[in-house]
Amino acid sequence: MLPRRGETEMYQLILDTARGDERIRAVILNGSRANP
Repeated sequence: MLPRRGETEMYQLILDTARGDERIRAVILNGSRANP
């Protein structure tokens, strides 16, 4: 079984991917984690 990524690790992965790809213009967080 693969280890789960933590919340901070997932945020970092998403933001790093968006920053590294000039085609991505915005990142939106939706759901229960958006406004805890």
